Amino acid sequence: MTNPYNQPHGGQPGPVPNWGPQQAGPAVPPPQAPKESNPFKTTFLGCLGVIVAALVLFAGCAALGGTLSAVDPSATPSDPAASSTEAAEDETQAPEARRTKPAPSEAKAFKDCIKKDGTPAERRAVAKVVKVTGVETRNDILDNAEVHTDLQGDLFGPDANDAKIIASAFTTCYQSDNGLVTVYSEDGELLSTGNF
Repeated sequence: MTNPYNQPHGGQPGPVPNWGPQQAGPAVPPPQAPKESNPFKTTFLGCLGVIVAALVLFAGCAALGGTLSAVDPSATPSDPAASSTEAAEDETQAPEARRTKPAPSEAKAFKDCIKKDGTPAERRAVAKVVKVTGVETRNDILDNAEVHTDLQGDLFGPDANDAKIIASAFTTCYQSDNGLVTVYSEDGELLSTGNF
């Protein structure tokens, strides 16, 4: 018979390793006291941060083309007497002559461009354009144009193909380095997007 407890012949258990009172191991070192901060270092880094932030703000304004002048010198007339005579001449003209011809809407300009340079499918799709915004204010950095139509549905609706054609036709008339045109339905639902 085998001895399951690994006892010697006498039946008494022998010493078992790792049993009994545990000996104390190496002690954990106490935590170190925090270092005292240097007030000069804190003040210096704070001032340095403010100076760097001001430089970044100044560089950002300069990159956007801003001026530090509060008055635009090109807006002031060079000869005050000449400007007063021009104003007097404007008042003497008939009201019909003073009215300027209204600029064509962006939607009409877009339709005219496609009518001149577009394919038959583009002409058919662009006929449903109601309003175009964001074309006149382009900066070639991030241009967002919106085309509002009288189409129905959404991205997967029956008029989604016409919306894709409109977005594609937009590149015929307008170019930008980083432009995005978005075509909306009559209800304001997104129908299509495209780069121009």
